[in-house]
Amino acid sequence: MIRQTNTVAIIIVLLLTVAALGLLLYHSFGRSPVGARDPNPSSLQPVTLPADQGTFVAYSNRDVPQDYYSIEVPASWRANATVAGEYEFRSGDATATVKLTDVPDNSNLVLYVLSQVEPQLRTTMTGYQELNHTNMTVNGAEAFRLTYRSTARGAPLVTTLVFIVGSDQSGLISVSAPEAGYGSDESVFNHIIDSFSWRNP
Repeated sequence: MIRQTNTVAIIIVLLLTVAALGLLLYHSFGRSPVGARDPNPSSLQPVTLPADQGTFVAYSNRDVPQDYYSIEVPASWRANATVAGEYEFRSGDATATVKLTDVPDNSNLVLYVLSQVEPQLRTTMTGYQELNHTNMTVNGAEAFRLTYRSTARGAPLVTTLVFIVGSDQSGLISVSAPEAGYGSDESVFNHIIDSFSWRNP
């Protein structure tokens, strides 16, 4: 009887230990989505840039500690920000989104994009075709750029993704437009990408 009681006690202790380890791992690595919080009101107020910088405005995102950043977009583009740490901008058929994303600690940016992101795009995007990819830097931060063609509503669409290494999470910029108009929007897209800057103290 004593032996059976000891066995039950040992099993309970083991189960509690496993549960405690599971909670510890979840809180260490399974970070809850940024979107669980509302955007900081100050992150939604664009700042007009000096006239010599064209008709762009700057958004300074201060939603997620250690992941503050700024981005510049044309003043005429419509902005939407309903999720903390994220923006969506639109002008006609051209779109730009900016958000925070996790790159696993056991990977690097290039390996992560080419071994996880790109294969997922290949299997989920209709008519997916990679156009090019390259290493780059954005305002001193390591970055990786992937451009691809896909089909949306029966028409070809070109999208560029740029992953930018940060101190905690990475930034992810996505710009896209119908293929026929992508070339005319490319200089604006490049300005948006090149303007991204981490703003941590």
